Amino acid sequence: MVFMYLMSWIALIIQMLFLTVGVGAGLYYLAELVEEYTVISRKIIFWMTNVVLALYGGLIIFEEMPLSLVACGTLSQFFHHLILRNFPYFDISSLSFIGAVCLFFINHYLAFSYFSFTFYTFSEVMAYFTLCLWLVPFALFVSLSANDNVLPS
Repeated sequence: MVFMYLMSWIALIIQMLFLTVGVGAGLYYLAELVEEYTVISRKIIFWMTNVVLALYGGLIIFEEMPLSLVACGTLSQFFHHLILRNFPYFDISSLSFIGAVCLFFINHYLAFSYFSFTFYTFSEVMAYFTLCLWLVPFALFVSLSANDNVLPS
């Protein structure tokens, strides 16, 4: 009984190591693709922000999401559009970047507040967080290194 319990912990640790290596390799590959194809990456991120804006429209029409949550998410997508104007160059001290980061945290606070008092299934909450909160910022985060290998003009 104890031996099998120890084996399960060792297997769990090995599985977590494999998961970490897999995620790291995937992020490295995505960063390489973004560096190689910056124009296509910009278009993909642009359309991702438009899809997220459409999802917010669907949430306001079909669900009873609070207007503050949808407005904050919509405003953050507009800030993401502003960041994309100079893609792949990011100015971390720009108003659009600072505003997007602030709205990222505000939107998380509003979402946690809403979902802690309103019942949704775990998959629905994860769908909201994945598609509406994390998708575009994650894509922008992966593309931060895209201008490292660009020659100055």
